Amino acid sequence: MSKSTYPAAKPRLTQKIIALCISLALAPTLTVHAQDAANTPTLAAKSAVVFDATDQAWITLDHPDDQLYPASLTKMLTAILLVETKQPGDVLTASSAAAGQEPSNISLHAGEKLTAQDCLYAMMLQSANDVAYMAAENVGGSIPKFAILMNDRAKAIGMTHSHFVTPNGLHDENHYSTARDMALLMQEALKHPEIAAALKTKSYKLHRSYEPSVMTNQNEMLSDPDSLGGKSGFTDQAGSCLIEAANKKGHELIAVNLKDPTKKDMYADSAALLSNAYDQFQPFNKSAADPVKTWISPLGIHYEFRLAQSYTSQADLRSEDVSTKITLNQAPALILPGAQAGTLHLYNKDKEIAAIPLIAAILPSSEQASSPLASACAITFLLALLLAYNYLLALGEQKKTPAVVGSMRTTREKVSQSMPN
Repeated sequence: MSKSTYPAAKPRLTQKIIALCISLALAPTLTVHAQDAANTPTLAAKSAVVFDATDQAWITLDHPDDQLYPASLTKMLTAILLVETKQPGDVLTASSAAAGQEPSNISLHAGEKLTAQDCLYAMMLQSANDVAYMAAENVGGSIPKFAILMNDRAKAIGMTHSHFVTPNGLHDENHYSTARDMALLMQEALKHPEIAAALKTKSYKLHRSYEPSVMTNQNEMLSDPDSLGGKSGFTDQAGSCLIEAANKKGHELIAVNLKDPTKKDMYADSAALLSNAYDQFQPFNKSAADPVKTWISPLGIHYEFRLAQSYTSQADLRSEDVSTKITLNQAPALILPGAQAGTLHLYNKDKEIAAIPLIAAILPSSEQASSPLASACAITFLLALLLAYNYLLALGEQKKTPAVVGSMRTTREKVSQSMPN
């Protein structure tokens, strides 16, 4: 008996093509991310950052990890250690070394006593170097021992690119930090109610036995009603530098700018950093008139998915933090025009903030624009159908072949038996 002349079916290629076609038609989830990164403002500072303490996100990073001299911004760390180890009414005593600190000071006398609260306000409002030195000696026992406490506390905060030697920020080659680390320091400082209150205080009466006096906050940014306060600094080596915090549009932002050429530049840069950052927070709008997504079927038919109604977020959002995910109720090719096609899920970072119904529509024939993608999809789909048909036909022929051959064998046997010998 001769073997069948039908070729053996090879389904693997056909199955792959069919699977590709089906995947094009049945992909029900689509994700779109908005990536409208805002530009950093033009700055005179050598390094700057803006940190969103509310969302724990960096908004602006301009040479954030350059190691620079922090000058009196150092006193923020000294203030943290002071309030964490002393009660407001605890009395501290000034040494002769503390009284001799220059240049910014309140003219402490050796042996003079101040409460811990007075020390805090003198550092935050008047940036008193002598008081910072006095606080360090009383907290740590000596300046070298206090430096160890400073570096240990900085490490606990997450300040990985900083090293501290002096409690007041007077210049030392081994005393440095970064804009990023300073932002983290400010965030930690604001967790202490005593420090937060001092930073916002415009004037404070210092209780001294020698000469009671009223100190005025040197921070010019306090005129802004959104300001939470800040700390400025200056040395010849550090230039002008500033940490400033604000609360607006539901977000607490911390701006740091280091090594500005002048005090005027320092305040202008800080204002620009905060203004630019807050401008990025706007209501997020989605109009029902605008297509959310256009889908091309394997036959080249254009579908549009639109919102059932327009949407505006209740909170101000940054566009680059927003992402959307489209979940369809079924395969697009099975959705009828005018029916609810699925849902648009709106996310701010990883948190879903809205789920809006989607309505399906097929574009009129006059708006159906041919495209290479549509043509390729149609060709792929038709080719898959053709190959599938051939594959099924081949399987049918294979099943039929043994029956035909068996019938022919039976017929021959009957003819042989009927023939005379």
